[in-house]
Amino acid sequence: METVTDPKAVVTKTFFDALGRRTATVENYLAGANYWTVEPLSPKSRAADECRITATTYDMAGNTVTLTAVDPDHDGNLADNQVTV
Repeated sequence: METVTDPKAVVTKTFFDALGRRTATVENYLAGANYWTVEPLSPKSRAADECRITATTYDMAGNTVTLTAVDPDHDGNLADNQVTV
């Protein structure tokens, strides 16, 4: 896991798998039970500018298979995930 804070104190948190590949990036990351059911892929309802999540999956060769905007309408319901193949 890597955390970067910009000059305006906005945090971006990046999660990696055991092979060092990025599996999730959370922009404008906020911590705590108010924001997460399970971090980083199960957010709770939140404001539109909080905890913007992009998840990445890979095939066995390490190629990117999907990019997913997790809960893009920020209502805590994952049924609206936007998957790019």
